Amino acid sequence: MPMPEGVRIAITEVLAVVTGPGQEGVLGVGDMLASRWGGRLTVLLLEQLPEPVLGDPIYSSTLWSQLVAQARERFTRDRNAVRKELDGLCATVEFRHEETMLGGVEALVAKHAMHADLTVLAASKGASPEAAFEGALFKSGRPLLLVPMEEKPQAVDKRIVVAWKAKREAARALTDAEPFLREADQVTVVTVDAHPDGYGEGPGRDISTYLAHKGLNVELRNIDGLGQPAEVALIKEARALEADLIVMGGYGHSRLREFVFGGVTRALSRKATIPVLMSH
Repeated sequence: MPMPEGVRIAITEVLAVVTGPGQEGVLGVGDMLASRWGGRLTVLLLEQLPEPVLGDPIYSSTLWSQLVAQARERFTRDRNAVRKELDGLCATVEFRHEETMLGGVEALVAKHAMHADLTVLAASKGASPEAAFEGALFKSGRPLLLVPMEEKPQAVDKRIVVAWKAKREAARALTDAEPFLREADQVTVVTVDAHPDGYGEGPGRDISTYLAHKGLNVELRNIDGLGQPAEVALIKEARALEADLIVMGGYGHSRLREFVFGGVTRALSRKATIPVLMSH
């Protein structure tokens, strides 16, 4: 059930960050969202230069120059391949290419993400450098959508799971997810091993009522993790519900590299087979 008319958050600028060709999931979802909302898709091809070689200054400089030259040959092939992948997209597309060493990835991604309403990254450690994830989530002030790398989901806003924890980050994620929530047929609020402390009596009940007052079709599920990590229990529940999107807060600090329920590992953000919308 759509949200009632009124002041709405609009997503008109979508940033899709890829690190090479073959990330159809990222491009496909970015294109789908930008097209649906009449917006523009910016595709950022981010490629990492080799780190300087330590050792004899002359030898190291020569070797590093050779490595950079080889890398840039590969970058040229990657640019051509990604540009070809853009040919079939429906949205208005701007293509950008950036080269940086590992130490510059976080700030570079944050800079581009700040000027978009939503950033899309691959939910795969091998496809998206950890620093890219951190820059988009922690440094940009914008929501981050993680999607399976190779396969484009058919939808990301029909059956939504809200992974609720009574924290600022989760509340922020709900606000950022409004364009998705207002199109949803079903919204399920899920808590894992929740206790009244911090939630009040009836964990998840207040936020479910809040969403229902916005005209959403809401169900609440308080699940027992049965000793499993929270992200494992959450993914299982989302699959059982046939959810096409998980909405959640991104918790922790960049250097701790831990998010999700304030201390659970980052496994959900890197291994989820369901798109995950995160905000910090």
